[in-house]
Amino acid sequence: MAPKADKLQQNIDSIKSFLFRKSGAYPELNQLMEDIKHLEKILSKKKLTLQIVGDNEILNQATFDFISANPEFTQAYNIKYDPIPQIKTPKKNELQTTLILERLIADSTEIIEKYPLETNETYVIGRSEENHISLDSQLYQGVSWEHLEIKPIQRKNQDEYEWEINDLNSSNGTFINGEQIKESHILKSDDHITIGNSELKAKIASFQFKQELIVPEEVSTNIYDEVIDCDLLLMVVTDKQKMNREDKSFLSNLDISFMSKQFLIVDISDEGDHQQQLIGSWEKS
Repeated sequence: MAPKADKLQQNIDSIKSFLFRKSGAYPELNQLMEDIKHLEKILSKKKLTLQIVGDNEILNQATFDFISANPEFTQAYNIKYDPIPQIKTPKKNELQTTLILERLIADSTEIIEKYPLETNETYVIGRSEENHISLDSQLYQGVSWEHLEIKPIQRKNQDEYEWEINDLNSSNGTFINGEQIKESHILKSDDHITIGNSELKAKIASFQFKQELIVPEEVSTNIYDEVIDCDLLLMVVTDKQKMNREDKSFLSNLDISFMSKQFLIVDISDEGDHQQQLIGSWEKS
């Protein structure tokens, strides 16, 4: 590695050491550390990467040959070409809803079971073994045969649901956070439901209603990551063929986190011209 690069690596090592010491107090520094790792990866290769993408194999090859003929590019860049890869597919955030059965044991509240709630089901709770959640009368007192129901209510013009709880004319009542409900009630995350008593006591069934937003990781192919992990991206198209939806999606959703430049190369040569003229370029803003 050249002396200047050695000096740069020493500076990077000093910065990494500083960030590592501070990352415990400042978690937001973790992303900066990831960026520095990527910079080290580039330094280890000693060359930048020039990536050509396009759906036309002939144009890709012609662009590769045209650029590779210039020694200034071959000395500074690793040059490669690939078809346009499938873009990352983001998943929607999901609201996970759970009903957590708790019981007072030896003066402490212990979790007995967790019941995930699905938005296509109405859940009945009571002593009956046919209920969705059956409570053993030998363990819990004051529970009716069909004591209460919890059901999803879709919000108007939205893909979201609220959860409604109803007492089913039970003998001893249903309580939310210590207050008895007389009619339908919309549950909120961390609400506590007690059956047959306003307080959690021995042999009283208690549920915690819990909602958590689950943010899934993006689904990505290794091919996509390898293609966009470059310093200079050239996307090659021909003016005789409109870009399809997949190509437009790739361009509009392009992750340019580590790229220095992106260009759109348009081939406007005649069909009979086998020397594919690669003229006209547009830099993505």
